[in-house]
Amino acid sequence: MKKVDAIDYVPLEKAEKPWKLCVLFPHLKDSYWVSVDYGIVKEAKRLGRQGDSAPGRRL
Repeated sequence: MKKVDAIDYVPLEKAEKPWKLCVLFPHLKDSYWVSVDYGIVKEAKRLGRQGDSAPGRRL
């Protein structure tokens, strides 16, 4: 098995373009997908973007 080097990820401070995001989840019935939804919503707001993460829910 080939060894993969670790990299440090540095998120952007702000999005360069006014993207509209749409994220689809298989369901929000368990805490895993709810937490993924929360993280995506929080990051989109931090970047000053908008989108949809669930039916009827605006970021």
